[in-house]
Amino acid sequence: MPQPQLQFAHSDSESSAGYIAATSASEANAADNAAAVIVDPGPEVVDAWRSEAGVAGDNRPSEKTEVHCLEGQLDRTYLFATDGDGLILIDQHAAHERVIFDRLMQTLRPDNSQLLVIPETMELNYRQYKMASEKIPVFKSLGYDLEPFGGKTIVIRAVPVIRGISDHKPLLLDLIEQLLATERFNNPKEIQEAFLITMSCRAAVKAGDRLANLEKEQLLSDLWKTRNPYTCPHGRPTMIRLSRDELDRRFRRK
Repeated sequence: MPQPQLQFAHSDSESSAGYIAATSASEANAADNAAAVIVDPGPEVVDAWRSEAGVAGDNRPSEKTEVHCLEGQLDRTYLFATDGDGLILIDQHAAHERVIFDRLMQTLRPDNSQLLVIPETMELNYRQYKMASEKIPVFKSLGYDLEPFGGKTIVIRAVPVIRGISDHKPLLLDLIEQLLATERFNNPKEIQEAFLITMSCRAAVKAGDRLANLEKEQLLSDLWKTRNPYTCPHGRPTMIRLSRDELDRRFRRK
């Protein structure tokens, strides 16, 4: 079995998958001075930390926690951070999913779309075409302007403006297949949430993507601003925390 490699990003100028390129210019500029993030979680977030991030008992963070992002990536998948009294491992893909999902929940709307200079066509099978045709108003609420073209073809005239996504056909196909595969979507809100989860997953940085130091700081900063930084939209944990006491026990110092 190959040994995991510890990857280090030695310079903020080094190129990566482009996390900061997926943020606004103002957010990127704010990251220039982000040496640390001050977290004031409050009781509800502390409970979330305990139950959703697998942290229990004396591993709870203090009411004011200063979280620093450390240099290095494990297999270009996990980031390291510390709150001064413990080690925090962060799944970069799950963390970015949460950031994107929360932003889309706030910004995605019918008027936040752009007309395509040249409309695109999408060939579907009969079941996909029938589902897409029936859900056109729902797609409209998501920023898509779709129109049946005849046969089993759908014309895409407008798409939502989403950083990190240029090809919307795979995204639309994913959602159509989800609608066909399950009966749990009973209203447009449920469909929208499923769509945003799929969209967040596709747009997020992936395991194996290298992040420069500045990008890691920005991701950590953005994560703490979300409504629930401890899980991704699918419900998986974004981070695991090991307290100093736990580390001492693991190394048999206690």
